[in-house]
Amino acid sequence: MNKLSKYLIFSLLVLLVAGLLVEATASVAEPKRSSANLKTKCSDLNCYLQKLNNFKFSIKQILVGIVVILCTIALHQQYVISQKKGALPGPSFVPPFVGMLFQLIFTPFTFYEKQEKYGPISWTSVMNFFVLFVSDAETTRQVFKEENAKLYLSLGAKKILTEKAIPFIEGAAHRQLRKQLLPLFTIRALASYLPIQESIISENIKEWIKKGNVNARIGCRDLNMAISTGVFVGKNTPSHIQEEIAKNFFLMNEGFLCLPIDLPGTTLRKAINARVRLVELFTDIIDNSRLRMGKGEKPQSLIDLWVEYFLSCPEDLRDELSNDTIIFTLLSFMFASQDALTSSLVWVCYLMAEHPNVLKKVREEQFRLRPNNEELDLDTMRQANYTRQVVNEILRFRPPAVMVPHMNIEDIIIGDNVTVPKGTMILPSIWSAHFQDNGFQDPYTFDPERFNAERKEEVTCAKNFLVFGAGPHYCLGKELAKNQIEVFLTKLAMSADWDHHKTPGGDEIIFGPTIFPKDGCNISLRERKYTA
Repeated sequence: MNKLSKYLIFSLLVLLVAGLLVEATASVAEPKRSSANLKTKCSDLNCYLQKLNNFKFSIKQILVGIVVILCTIALHQQYVISQKKGALPGPSFVPPFVGMLFQLIFTPFTFYEKQEKYGPISWTSVMNFFVLFVSDAETTRQVFKEENAKLYLSLGAKKILTEKAIPFIEGAAHRQLRKQLLPLFTIRALASYLPIQESIISENIKEWIKKGNVNARIGCRDLNMAISTGVFVGKNTPSHIQEEIAKNFFLMNEGFLCLPIDLPGTTLRKAINARVRLVELFTDIIDNSRLRMGKGEKPQSLIDLWVEYFLSCPEDLRDELSNDTIIFTLLSFMFASQDALTSSLVWVCYLMAEHPNVLKKVREEQFRLRPNNEELDLDTMRQANYTRQVVNEILRFRPPAVMVPHMNIEDIIIGDNVTVPKGTMILPSIWSAHFQDNGFQDPYTFDPERFNAERKEEVTCAKNFLVFGAGPHYCLGKELAKNQIEVFLTKLAMSADWDHHKTPGGDEIIFGPTIFPKDGCNISLRERKYTA
């Protein structure tokens, strides 16, 4: 807010209050200092209270005052927006106070379509934030790489995850932490996670077949949480501990989309309390891991691998590995992966039911590579070229996070010399990048063949494929996530036949915060003989 606008709003408010006071007191007679009934002079306090009682506002005056104040604030908001947007294209009008919030929440894709029509960079307003919407792939990538554009998760995110979480760590500390994390995503590490992923997925699909009817969103949410706890803390961790981790994570996760009101009983306070309990649970697990890894036992989880790597480093090269570093990194991983991977698994169920020809090719490839239903391993998975193409196309066609909000801490320049004022909310759109006209061929068609050896669109359109981000926060767990989707696709394709039961309006894509079909994708499953 510049000085001119501050003086303007202050002056209007002063004039308003003065006018109301004059009107309220104009008809009030000056109280007499003496009368037949008042023989003694009133005390200072009594006189003050008597005068205060004489200031009476009518309901009409109060309502007029409120309306004038709100109108003044709304006009000021419009003035600030007009100053910031300059010549940028955007909506002709945004509602004061809330802006385009409701469109963004309830009809996100209509909102995206309208913004895309304005051009590669356009403006809008959400909750009085000046917002830039970026639909161009190159500019989106530029925002992801911009050091002065920081991730903006939600209003209450920092209270929940604290400043110790990866999204809030920057600079040298962030680079050093990512270096520490690299051993957790090596071929050896991924190979150790694979049996956990496969066994949990197989167990859950068997349960789904027994039930017969499953809502994919609910089923995949629980399945994905079981895999997360299995990979992070080990499948041998007692089931009641894993269940408590899951319960508290879901409570914590609800806090990211609530109003940022930290009072007893509020969703945000419950989320913070759940995080506190998760810290306690993870502390006990890490302490146990340090003991076991110190004895040379075989790693059983991501935590074990991290502790093992730390202990194997020469003492003079060891970076500090506190429990807090491990815990808040795990919470960041869980936050980043839970909703995103759940979304992708749901779209596996949905898109394979919609494209039986694609599913047929997956089955043929899997039966050729594993004719006797052999356990999965990384070598076999890397030979399943078509299956991996399908995974890539699911991620392109339905990216879990359609946008990744950022906020710049300094003035920056993006795109075609567009100056972005400090404190602007920037919405780089992954969805728009994936469906941009000059990017992937026929982008609105689900076509895994775009990633085959002939077309190689993962190379020719690499700038558009932004599902894992870019720059300093590029997803370290990319291969772990893709493996999980591939294992799920493989096991479901070879174990079951399923039908998608559509409901009226159920195909509409909703945002919550990752994307899902509105009805969650209801499917009925039957056991399938292992064959092509």
